Amino acid sequence: MTTATRARRVPVDRTTALAPLDVEAVRATVHKILKPAHRAVLDADDIKTTIADLTAHLGVLMPIAAGRHPALVASVGRRLEYDPPDAARYPVCARRWAEESARSADQLLGLATAHAKPRSRNAGVAGR
Repeated sequence: MTTATRARRVPVDRTTALAPLDVEAVRATVHKILKPAHRAVLDADDIKTTIADLTAHLGVLMPIAAGRHPALVASVGRRLEYDPPDAARYPVCARRWAEESARSADQLLGLATAHAKPRSRNAGVAGR
Protein backbone atom coordinates (compact mmCIF):
# COMPACT_ATOMS: atom_id res chain seq x y z
CA MET A 1 0.00 0.00 0.00
CA THR A 2 1.40 3.35 -0.96
CA THR A 3 0.88 6.59 0.86
CA ALA A 4 -1.21 7.77 -2.09
CA THR A 5 -3.82 5.08 -1.38
CA ARG A 6 -3.83 5.82 2.33
CA ALA A 7 -6.65 8.13 3.36
CA ARG A 8 -6.21 11.24 5.44
CA ARG A 9 -6.08 11.10 9.20
CA VAL A 10 -9.30 12.01 10.93
CA PRO A 11 -8.64 15.36 12.61
CA VAL A 12 -9.34 15.59 16.30
CA ASP A 13 -12.31 17.87 16.73
CA ARG A 14 -12.08 19.19 20.29
CA THR A 15 -15.68 20.45 20.26
CA THR A 16 -16.98 17.00 19.25
CA ALA A 17 -14.77 15.33 21.83
CA LEU A 18 -16.21 17.60 24.51
CA ALA A 19 -19.81 17.23 23.32
CA PRO A 20 -22.22 15.65 25.79
CA LEU A 21 -22.75 11.94 25.32
CA ASP A 22 -26.27 11.14 24.07
CA VAL A 23 -26.54 7.52 25.14
CA GLU A 24 -29.98 6.98 23.63
CA ALA A 25 -28.92 8.38 20.25
CA VAL A 26 -25.91 6.03 20.17
CA ARG A 27 -28.07 3.06 21.13
CA ALA A 28 -30.68 3.95 18.49
CA THR A 29 -28.05 4.18 15.76
CA VAL A 30 -26.44 0.88 16.81
CA HIS A 31 -29.86 -0.77 16.92
CA LYS A 32 -30.77 0.62 13.49
CA ILE A 33 -27.87 -1.13 11.77
CA LEU A 34 -27.53 -4.28 13.89
CA LYS A 35 -31.23 -5.01 14.50
CA PRO A 36 -33.30 -3.41 11.74
CA ALA A 37 -37.05 -3.48 12.33
CA HIS A 38 -38.93 -6.25 10.56
CA ARG A 39 -35.90 -7.25 8.52
CA ALA A 40 -35.99 -3.89 6.83
CA VAL A 41 -33.49 -3.45 4.06
CA LEU A 42 -31.55 -0.22 4.42
CA ASP A 43 -30.94 1.56 1.13
CA ALA A 44 -27.66 3.24 0.21
CA ASP A 45 -28.73 6.61 1.61
CA ASP A 46 -29.75 5.05 4.94
CA ILE A 47 -26.44 3.22 5.20
CA LYS A 48 -24.50 6.37 4.30
CA THR A 49 -26.40 8.39 6.93
CA THR A 50 -25.92 5.67 9.53
CA ILE A 51 -22.18 5.53 8.84
CA ALA A 52 -21.98 9.33 9.28
CA ASP A 53 -23.93 9.10 12.54
CA LEU A 54 -21.74 6.27 13.83
CA THR A 55 -18.59 8.18 12.93
CA ALA A 56 -19.85 11.18 14.90
CA HIS A 57 -20.77 8.96 17.87
CA LEU A 58 -17.34 7.30 17.77
CA GLY A 59 -15.74 10.74 17.76
CA VAL A 60 -17.48 11.51 21.05
CA LEU A 61 -16.95 8.07 22.58
CA MET A 62 -13.27 7.56 21.78
CA PRO A 63 -11.87 10.26 24.09
CA ILE A 64 -14.14 9.10 26.91
CA ALA A 65 -13.09 5.45 26.64
CA ALA A 66 -9.41 6.07 25.82
CA GLY A 67 -8.30 5.67 29.43
CA ARG A 68 -10.19 2.44 29.98
CA HIS A 69 -9.33 0.59 26.80
CA PRO A 70 -6.63 2.32 24.75
CA ALA A 71 -6.13 -0.68 22.44
CA LEU A 72 -9.77 -0.67 21.33
CA VAL A 73 -9.74 3.11 20.87
CA ALA A 74 -6.53 2.87 18.82
CA SER A 75 -8.08 0.16 16.64
CA VAL A 76 -11.20 2.22 16.02
CA GLY A 77 -9.05 5.27 15.34
CA ARG A 78 -7.03 3.40 12.69
CA ARG A 79 -10.26 2.27 11.08
CA LEU A 80 -11.57 5.82 10.90
CA GLU A 81 -8.43 6.94 9.07
CA TYR A 82 -9.98 5.50 5.92
CA ASP A 83 -13.12 6.53 4.11
CA PRO A 84 -15.94 3.98 4.33
CA PRO A 85 -17.00 2.12 1.19
CA ASP A 86 -19.42 3.91 -1.13
CA ALA A 87 -22.86 2.62 -0.16
CA ALA A 88 -24.23 3.11 -3.68
CA ARG A 89 -21.46 1.19 -5.43
CA TYR A 90 -20.60 -1.34 -2.71
CA PRO A 91 -23.71 -1.78 -0.53
CA VAL A 92 -22.61 -5.04 1.10
CA CYS A 93 -19.18 -3.66 2.02
CA ALA A 94 -20.72 -0.43 3.32
CA ARG A 95 -23.20 -2.41 5.40
CA ARG A 96 -20.38 -4.49 6.92
CA TRP A 97 -18.44 -1.29 7.64
CA ALA A 98 -21.49 0.14 9.40
CA GLU A 99 -22.05 -3.08 11.37
CA GLU A 100 -18.43 -3.14 12.57
CA SER A 101 -18.61 0.55 13.48
CA ALA A 102 -21.86 -0.11 15.38
CA ARG A 103 -20.22 -2.93 17.34
CA SER A 104 -17.30 -0.64 18.19
CA ALA A 105 -19.67 2.14 19.24
CA ASP A 106 -21.58 -0.31 21.43
CA GLN A 107 -18.35 -1.49 23.09
CA LEU A 108 -17.11 2.06 23.63
CA LEU A 109 -20.51 3.09 24.99
CA GLY A 110 -20.29 0.24 27.48
CA LEU A 111 -16.88 1.44 28.60
CA ALA A 112 -18.01 5.06 28.76
CA THR A 113 -21.06 4.30 30.88
CA ALA A 114 -19.61 1.48 32.99
CA HIS A 115 -19.24 3.71 36.03
CA ALA A 116 -22.83 4.95 35.73
CA LYS A 117 -24.51 1.71 36.71
CA PRO A 118 -22.31 -1.03 38.11
CA ARG A 119 -23.24 -4.56 37.17
CA SER A 120 -22.97 -7.52 39.44
CA ARG A 121 -20.56 -10.15 38.21
CA ASN A 122 -23.02 -12.73 39.43
CA ALA A 123 -26.24 -11.32 38.08
CA GLY A 124 -29.24 -13.28 39.21
CA VAL A 125 -27.47 -14.71 42.26
CA ALA A 126 -29.06 -13.60 45.50
CA GLY A 127 -26.80 -12.21 48.20
CA ARG A 128 -26.23 -14.21 51.36
